[in-house]
Amino acid sequence: MQESDSIVGKVLRGLEVFFPFINLCILIAQAAFQSKWKVGPSARVILSILVCTLGLFYSGLVLASFILADDWRFLRGFERFFKQIRVSIILDSSQVTLNLMMAAIATASACSSGCKDPSKDPHAEIEGYTDALPSFCRNKRASAAFFWLTLGAASVTLARCIMHVVQIRKVPQTSAFTPPFEQEPGAHFPRDADDNTWAGRASLEMGAAQVPASAPAGYRPSHDFSNDGERLFGGQVPGYGGMRDPFEDPEVSEGESRGNASYQAIPDPYEAIRQSMERPSPQRY
Repeated sequence: MQESDSIVGKVLRGLEVFFPFINLCILIAQAAFQSKWKVGPSARVILSILVCTLGLFYSGLVLASFILADDWRFLRGFERFFKQIRVSIILDSSQVTLNLMMAAIATASACSSGCKDPSKDPHAEIEGYTDALPSFCRNKRASAAFFWLTLGAASVTLARCIMHVVQIRKVPQTSAFTPPFEQEPGAHFPRDADDNTWAGRASLEMGAAQVPASAPAGYRPSHDFSNDGERLFGGQVPGYGGMRDPFEDPEVSEGESRGNASYQAIPDPYEAIRQSMERPSPQRY
């Protein structure tokens, strides 16, 4: 469990250690009483001692692994083992079952006819036994009460574990698979805040897919200059009926036109040489 090492989980585990320990002391006193009067120990007392010892060992080991693993890096293997949800459910369910069974048995034994009327006890013929029986019955009632308290703590621990499982199933840790056709184009790429301004515009892929094959080819934006260094459109776009290139900066175009005009005003020296060579030379007499 991921929440078992929390404060509430540690408090519950501490109660599961404290209640069986007190109950174990009471059961040892009952076994000593029965051994003194040669009437036991009975099967109920032996089984109760075993259940309390098992619960004390289990809860103590869980609590120690959680505390020591965090502070001193000790019992890390036990910590990983007890934090498994399946393991926790199985062990806590067994503790709830055993404590419920022993609480019912101890309650029935504390309400027997011998505790209500010592003279009706099967061993009432033993001299002095009936006088000491009330203290033994008080111990049985106390043992039954501690079994019920241990059952309550174990039940809360099991309920928290089951609630944790339900939360995991309601909110999966991994998102469900979304088919590609349900996603927008480019949805798997991260977007900035400025990309929202382009959210309402159709993508180039969608526009290209909707154009029929028989439609004439339209204008395609290209570079300003071709490979041979000449202007592609020269400031005019034939496909737009003599309109200017919409992708051309007007300020840059005006600057270029002024530069071309000033460049054309300078005479070409090579042209002057060519014309002089083609001009017939005067005849000499």
